[in-house]
Amino acid sequence: MQIYSGFKKTHNNQLRTDGVRHRPDVIIRQATTSDATAYKSLRERLDSETDTWGADPGERFRTDEDVKAVIKESALQKNSFLWLVADADKLIGFLHAKGLKWRRTNHTIGLDIGILKTHWGRGIADELFFQLEKWAVDNNILRIEFFVYEGNERARSFYKKWGYCEEGVRIGSIYVKGVLSNEIWMSKLLGS
Repeated sequence: MQIYSGFKKTHNNQLRTDGVRHRPDVIIRQATTSDATAYKSLRERLDSETDTWGADPGERFRTDEDVKAVIKESALQKNSFLWLVADADKLIGFLHAKGLKWRRTNHTIGLDIGILKTHWGRGIADELFFQLEKWAVDNNILRIEFFVYEGNERARSFYKKWGYCEEGVRIGSIYVKGVLSNEIWMSKLLGS
């Protein structure tokens, strides 16, 4: 299922006028099990581009079957999804929302996002967050939350621009370049 194609709108649903970010060849679509090998390769490449993720390259998924299980689980839960971003049929990014299962917490999703560095600054993350929040409202999601490495100022600034708040610090939760480092817990309540 295609979510969006040809990024033409800003996060406040206004048409873009700069022309630079209009990318008719870039699409956001739902992952399917046939994407397993390509998605596994994308995650390995993203893991090798930065050491601020939780996994080292090759550590996240052992086999294509591991990836297929994640894709299937995301498709089965009403409050979860795995979207892929493709540029001319090559995967360049993803957005994974994983909903909590319990009745008292199923209005909350955890988030994981990655875009290859070669595609930064092209409005892709903005479009993903625009579509994410639209999807969240349509699916009765009230809270979006995630962790971000404390030293990732670029990401923290982006999330703040979208209205996400820093709720707390996970002290010593991740090793970055061999140094025990902190993560920031960020969230947004929709409709508030």
